[in-house]
This record gives sequence, C-alpha cells and structure tokens, in this order.
Amino acid sequence: MDKVAMEWADQPLETYEPDIEVPPFRKAIVRRDKLPKLLPELIVGLLRVGAILLLQGASKTGKSFALISLAIALATGSRWLGFQCRKSRVLYINLEIQEASFDWRVADVAEAMGADAQTVEDNLTIWDARGKNYSIEELKEEFAQWEADGRFDAIIIDPLYKVQSGSENDTESINRFFNAIDSIARESGASIIVCHHYPKTEQSSRSVINRSSGSGVFGRAVDAIIDLLEFPHYTGIQDLKGEFLALQSAIPLMASFITRDFKLPESFGLWFDYPLHKRDTTGLLTLDALRKSHSAAHANQMQARVDETITELLEGRESVLRTEVAEALGGKDRKTVDKYVEASSLFEAETIGNNRVEIRRIKME
Repeated sequence: MDKVAMEWADQPLETYEPDIEVPPFRKAIVRRDKLPKLLPELIVGLLRVGAILLLQGASKTGKSFALISLAIALATGSRWLGFQCRKSRVLYINLEIQEASFDWRVADVAEAMGADAQTVEDNLTIWDARGKNYSIEELKEEFAQWEADGRFDAIIIDPLYKVQSGSENDTESINRFFNAIDSIARESGASIIVCHHYPKTEQSSRSVINRSSGSGVFGRAVDAIIDLLEFPHYTGIQDLKGEFLALQSAIPLMASFITRDFKLPESFGLWFDYPLHKRDTTGLLTLDALRKSHSAAHANQMQARVDETITELLEGRESVLRTEVAEALGGKDRKTVDKYVEASSLFEAETIGNNRVEIRRIKME
C-alpha cells in the first residue's frame, strides 16, 4: 500500500448523519392493556385523523363535486354517502377551478345538502391557487403560515397532479411526492384528502388499487381509496334510466373502496345528479349490472371493430376468407370471428368445402 493510501486509510471516519430521522427499533406490543390509543376516526369506517385518502375516477364523473360535498359534510359533522363525518375544520386547496365558479359550486352543493350556511362558513376555508404552479414541497412550506391562522383537521388537495412534479409514471418521483404528503399530515395533524384521475384507457377490468393514472404507488401509498367507476354508455343503461325520469341526466357510477384500518366497505351504486352524488335507491346500479354493462359495451366495441376490419379487407373484392379476418384482428380465433359475423347486420359467412369460410356483404333485396 502506498504512503498516500495509508494516510487516507488512517484518517478517522466523519460522523454520518442521514438526511431523514431514522426511527428506533421497538418491541412488539401484544397485550391489549398496553396497546396505544387509536387515532379518532374522521370519516367513520373509512379514515382516521392524520391518514391519507385518495378519491379517484374518470374525467367528468364529478370528482370535485364529490370532494366539495365531503368538505361540507366534514365542516358540519353530517353524513356523506352514508358515512358519518366528524365535525372538522377543513382547508380546501382549489388548484383547478376559477374562484367565482368554485364559490358557486360550494353554494349549490351546500344548498342541495341542506347544510347550515353559517357552520359551513365557519369551518370551511378555501385557498385558491389556480395557475400558481406550486410543487408539493412548496405547498408544504406554506403550512407554517396556515398553522398561525388556526389548525385544520382535514386538508383537501384538488387535483393532485397540479402539485406533482416529475413523471407520474416514475415510481421514485411518486414515492417522494407521497412522502411529502405524509410529512404534511404528520406535522399538521390533519387528514389529507387528494383527488386523482384515471388514464384514458378502459379501467373496469383493473383492480381498484391499480386504476389511477401513473405509477402503482398512487394506490399503495394512501390509507384509503374511494373509486368512482362510470357505467359505460350503452343502450342497457339508457333503458335503466328510462324507468326513472328524474335520473335522465344523471351519471351512473359504482363506488368502491380500499382501506387499511377498517373492514372493507361494500361497493354501492351512485348517481351523480348535479350537484350531488346520491346513493342508488332504485336497485338498478349493482355490481352484476356493472359487469353486464361493461360486457355489453365491450361486445359493441368489438362488433364495430370486426365490421370495420371486414369492410377494409373487402375493398375491391367480393369476399374475404375468415382466416384473413382473424389475422387482421390480431390472431382472434375462428369461433370469435364467426360470432361477430353472425351478429353483424352487414356481412354473412358461407362455408366453401371443408374449412374454407368466405365472408361477403349481405345483399340488399
């Protein structure tokens, strides 16, 4: 070993201090008389004080209206979608809606809920930050000032992507993002309620925890999820709505839940009937109806795709082979092709020989 290396090796190590506070080890607690007291519930059966709640759904399912009604239910200590809320001081961080429009929404929702106006005004604080381009870290810095004006029990951030820097698909970035949110919850003592969107692709086949756009961290870093899945637009839903004239303009949804601390609430149907989300009392919006509606919607989409594919293949031809159609559809099996050709109002199939099936346009009489 050379002299320089030896001198370096003999130097004492500097004390390493991590950037984060490392919690100490502790022994398990099993005996109930020594268990710590659980934090109180902010939303009974769904969310505790200091925990994080994610509300997710597709665009135009009324997510902001759902959050406004939740804010009012918390401010007044009333029920929200059947869940009892603890009377709380609420901060609503509005990052997307124009100030005047937001005020009108709050007034419309409060009136529809029959909420006491003075109680809402006393307990609900709005912070309008549309166009301010805050990151979650910068938002966290604002809390020292807010705490001087009084403590909040619940903080709603709507929508989440407005304060999220970096790619929402980057796991490391989203981990840091939720660490900052968790830090806000711990330092403020407030429950944090955030709103996020679905990606544009169909989400009904995915589990609730994986429906949010971006990294899977979105569904796993929070303590509870409220998922608003829309029934697809197809004839069956219109027939259902036709039985109840009052619901003609309402949007049918299925509310599903994930929660760490409580027994999993059962899914139930909702109607977004401006300006409120109302639990279904008609019995029409069931999980079975949701599965059937998505199955029917998928079948309609597939029928349109098959018809379009055959139309393109028949360009300048009188017939096309079933095997060509199956290949053009990405390798679909022959039974699938037969099913959609049989259901089509445009085409018919004819077996020529043993296995040769030709598809042609139906001749109009």
